[in-house]
Amino acid sequence: MAQYRTVSQETLSYLKKKSWIPQDIQPPRIVEDKINVGSGASVSNTTGAFKVQTTDKASQVYLPFNTKNITIHELTHVVDFQKNGTSNNPLSEGLAYYIEQKAYKEGDFYKTDAEKLSALKGQIIRNARVIKTFELQNKQITPEAANTYFVQELGMSERAAASEVKMMTSEESYDHLQKISYVAGSEGIATLWDKVQAKYKKMSYSQFLEKLYNQNGDEGTDGRITTIAKKAFGINMR
Repeated sequence: MAQYRTVSQETLSYLKKKSWIPQDIQPPRIVEDKINVGSGASVSNTTGAFKVQTTDKASQVYLPFNTKNITIHELTHVVDFQKNGTSNNPLSEGLAYYIEQKAYKEGDFYKTDAEKLSALKGQIIRNARVIKTFELQNKQITPEAANTYFVQELGMSERAAASEVKMMTSEESYDHLQKISYVAGSEGIATLWDKVQAKYKKMSYSQFLEKLYNQNGDEGTDGRITTIAKKAFGINMR
C-alpha cells in the first residue's frame, strides 16, 4: 500500500506535467480492497478512492514494478470521477488504455526493464481479452479453455483468470463486451486525434483530451466514438 501511495503521487505529477490530465485533479485516497479480484485495482464509483485489491496473494499486484502501469491506468478513472462524479463516460476504459500506451511510447515513464516488461504484459493481456471475448461470445471456445489460456499463456493467477472469464460470460455481468472497450476505445481515440489535428490546427492535445474526459453517457450519446466525434468535434469518423 505504501508503494501505491508513493507511485500515485509521482504518476499524478507526471500526467499533469505532460498535460494529459487537467491540472486541478486532486490526489485520490489509496485504500485496500479486500473483496474484489481481477484487475489489481479499481476506482470507486461512489467515493473516487483508488482501491488496491489485496485478497489474491498470487496476483502480480504485489510486485513493485507492476504499480506504475496499474496506477497510470486507474488515475485516468480518478479524473473521470472528479469530472463526472459516478462515471458514465463511455470512453472511460479506452481513455485509460490510450494514456497507458502513450506513457509507454514516450519512453520516460517506465525506468527499469522490469517496469517496461510489466507494461508490455499489460498490453498483451488487454489485447488477448478482445480475442477471448470474441471467441467466447461466438461459442468458439469454452469458458474452461479461456481460463486455462489466461493462466498458462498469460501467467494470471487462477482467481484473476476466473474473474476475467466470468465477466465475459456470466448472466450477472453488466457488459460482456466491456473487455473489448479498452482496445477499441484506444484505437478510436488515436484515429480521432489524427482527424482533429487535420481539422483544427490550433487545438492543443490537452484541449482534445479535456473534451474526452468531459464526456458523460447521461447526456444523450450512444457511447460510440463516431457519435462523440460528431457531437464534440464535428468530425465524421466513417
